[in-house]
Amino acid sequence: MKKRNKPLHYQARRAALEVDFIETGSEIIFYTNALYDAMLWGKETTPPRLLKESNSGFLLCL
Repeated sequence: MKKRNKPLHYQARRAALEVDFIETGSEIIFYTNALYDAMLWGKETTPPRLLKESNSGFLLCL
């Protein structure tokens, strides 16, 4: 099992808490994990020259 990127997971958790269609705690966990996995995938598949790190995470620069 890979070690979790805590700042990225925290960012996914904050994003999951902002949506209004989640009703239970388990849904928050599932949605957080889905967002985290999508963010990791995007980070791995996006060429580094297009990513710019900022205080709130990574920005896609086109």
